[in-house]
Amino acid sequence: MLQVADTPWKLPARVLQRMGKELEHAREFHSLPAAQRRQQRFDFKSYREPAVVDHLLATFHRKCAYCESHLELTGPIDIELYRPKSSVLENTAHPGYWWTALERRNLLPACRACNIAKRNRFPLRSERSRVHAPDGDLSKESRLLLHPYSDDPGEHLLFDESGEVSGLTEEGTITIAVLDLNRPGLVAARKACAAHVSQIEQAIQQANDQIGLHPRIRMQLHDLGKALVQLAMPSHVYAGANRQFISRVLAKVDVPLPAVEWQWPAVPSASSAARRDAVRLRQHERTALQAEYSLKHQRNLERYRLQSRTIESISISNVRAITQLALPMTHGPDAGGSWMVLLGENGTAKTTVLRAVGAVLAGPDACLELMRNGLLVPSEFIRQRCKSGRVSVKLSGFTEPHTLTFTADSLRFTGAFGAEVTLSMTGSDVQAQGPVSTPPTVLLGYGATRLGARRQMDTQYDFDSPVRVTNLFDPFAPLADANSWLMSLDIRRFSDVALILQDLLCLPPAATLRRRDGVVSVDLHGAWIPLTQLSDGYQGMIALTADILRTAMVFWPSAANAEGIVLLDEIGVHLHPRWQMRVVGSLRRALPGMQFIVTTHEPLCLRGVGKGEVTTMGRDANGEIEATGDLPSPADYRVEQLLTSQFFGLRSTSDPETESLFDEYYTLLALTRPDRAQARRLAELKAELKGRAHFGGTAREQRMYELVDRELTRERQRGALRLPKTSTAARNTVTALWRDAIKQARGGS
Repeated sequence: MLQVADTPWKLPARVLQRMGKELEHAREFHSLPAAQRRQQRFDFKSYREPAVVDHLLATFHRKCAYCESHLELTGPIDIELYRPKSSVLENTAHPGYWWTALERRNLLPACRACNIAKRNRFPLRSERSRVHAPDGDLSKESRLLLHPYSDDPGEHLLFDESGEVSGLTEEGTITIAVLDLNRPGLVAARKACAAHVSQIEQAIQQANDQIGLHPRIRMQLHDLGKALVQLAMPSHVYAGANRQFISRVLAKVDVPLPAVEWQWPAVPSASSAARRDAVRLRQHERTALQAEYSLKHQRNLERYRLQSRTIESISISNVRAITQLALPMTHGPDAGGSWMVLLGENGTAKTTVLRAVGAVLAGPDACLELMRNGLLVPSEFIRQRCKSGRVSVKLSGFTEPHTLTFTADSLRFTGAFGAEVTLSMTGSDVQAQGPVSTPPTVLLGYGATRLGARRQMDTQYDFDSPVRVTNLFDPFAPLADANSWLMSLDIRRFSDVALILQDLLCLPPAATLRRRDGVVSVDLHGAWIPLTQLSDGYQGMIALTADILRTAMVFWPSAANAEGIVLLDEIGVHLHPRWQMRVVGSLRRALPGMQFIVTTHEPLCLRGVGKGEVTTMGRDANGEIEATGDLPSPADYRVEQLLTSQFFGLRSTSDPETESLFDEYYTLLALTRPDRAQARRLAELKAELKGRAHFGGTAREQRMYELVDRELTRERQRGALRLPKTSTAARNTVTALWRDAIKQARGGS
């Protein structure tokens, strides 16, 4: 974080006029009685105007206002509201600071990761100072989140050469937690900056040793000083951290600086290595204290809600078909990682990943019940010929991963702080040994079969538990009864859920839900239809959504604020193509703070999925499970292109008979010295495929296809394709082959 100068708006008159009108409409909306605002929302749009975005990017040097990552290089640009506009996570009664939504100092450019981590958080030292209405004095709020305009981060944050940042004050510590400023990508990026500064320091020391020997040394020192200045300029990424690194260098070496103003002070309170070690140790202790909570007790919700608890990485070894697998949820210092979509053929361990993650994060209590009910058998999770299997999940807010080890007759849980719990199985008897361990976050898991609940089943399942993964292991485990749950909600929450269902069900804007005589109905096609009488597709989506919301809203004030992890097998099952195209986008809008890990075989379900959010799972040349991530955005492909791209890996969308002929053709084409029978069969296949117009209609096309087929054959021999990395090489190879063919046709000239 870097303090920047506040600059007046430089916006076209039409944009300022639109912002003014939008604020007046917001005042009118919020002045209406609550009853008239039900099942409606006010959405500010004018702050997303290109002119507004350009002004903010220029002010913050095209960097994230919080973490200083370069926005255009690392991902999408979000406009973040310092004071949230629609609700406040720490105070369920607060309407949100809607009257500040368009104020210049309230709008900040942010990377996706910082925006996801912060969301509607705005912590104060005392809730009594919080302002609830436009006539309040915001300057009297005891805010704990640092502001890039108002606060000097050097007074609150200490950047260590390891890449980690520690809090020098309570404001600094809270800001680190809220924005997740020690996420792995950021730590690695800042560590690289520190290494760069260290290299310059070494060069300065070497030059100083030779200062009496060479007349050009002083100019060299001047150039090195200039390099330090460049790293500290406001336009440079991670300038706030660089300035602290450079200040420590200047305290140790003498270097003539260029004729520019050295604008930042050193950090005297943390100038010594011993002092920095003490601050870093205290930061780790604070992190550990913040992470020690139990979601079984309402009094601990404040700790849980202070910072996002999302999966950063997954590591699995010797579990079922998986020998070794690493799945990062993020790519780069500011990737949000809020969604991961797993693609792959049947038998590539997609469901295994979901169940392994579900088991380790569910914790001993939930797994104890699964084992007693015969739904989780430790020995079935161990890869053949192995003595044990292991899965580790690293969550944000924890310094170490949560780990689960499978043995033939036990599960051993190791928490992020070393506590161990073992569940031992002897026949049908399961015993727990070790301290009670609680789940680190809200966790919901669903298998490919999701049956609607029967009312009488509600009493058999604890739908208010922070962890419910039974359906992921048992297809007959029911989901919550949507009708009875909706009937139990207060008016405000019912209105919030109704808005979500309208979006998920693709209902027209005027459609509403109502409750009468114990039945929830929807205004559809001019008639009030009970939810229980809708089609199976509607009811399936309603049941899943209500099940997620029912648990999420026990621990969070609203769906918009809810956070947790959802593991969902076959997200597009039983959905019409129109719904498949909308389901991801709708769930993102409904539950923006929930992290989803889903599987699918449906290309239409990739609509709404962004770059880096898809991981393909397959088998390498040795038959081992492998994963490929950091793929391009699926939005760049048409549906038929998705099927034949690296996402689904089909070589064509031809009928299976033709595909089988091509498989045989490629196999024979790969032979360097085919025998007579093989050569005869290859000729037959060429004639057959040529007759089906798969080898082009002209001699030119046929020659080109032949060359391409030979290159594809070589790729298949080398194993699984890496199309994002090899497509350029493949094009170059085919081009070279084509040029050779032309050269030969011309007689070698």
